[in-house]
Amino acid sequence: MSVDAYEDIPVEASDSDIPAPVNGFGDVHLGERFNQNTKRCKYVKPTPIQLHAIPIAMAGRDLIACAQTGSGKTAAFCFRISSGILNKNSCSPSLPRYAQTACHSAPILSLTRELAGQIHDEIKKFAYQIGLKIVAAYGGASISIRVSL
Repeated sequence: MSVDAYEDIPVEASDSDIPAPVNGFGDVHLGERFNQNTKRCKYVKPTPIQLHAIPIAMAGRDLIACAQTGSGKTAAFCFRISSGILNKNSCSPSLPRYAQTACHSAPILSLTRELAGQIHDEIKKFAYQIGLKIVAAYGGASISIRVSL
């Protein structure tokens, strides 16, 4: 399905004071590097799930979203997670970067090893050169640390 065909997909939201959908990725302000990564990933036009989920997540609201595989759910959540980590103080902000202690900031749980790998790959795209370390850990394998600086 092309991205243009996504416009015909109905989206339902329930609750009060739901933030308005974004019009495009330009409405999401996460910093220049993050915006460059969005362009690098060839994200030009948000999918319906992204149009609605991004502002809800960015507002710090709880969100449960159901959509088909490949609809952009993971990317929508990545925006909020990355923004929250980057805007939060690090574990040891007074120390030089080389002396800071690493701490987990956003553990993401998945049901399968395959899904963990897919989420890891998607988040790596958005974490490129923004100072986040992305780690995938699952049973039966050693912890794999992949650094995006």
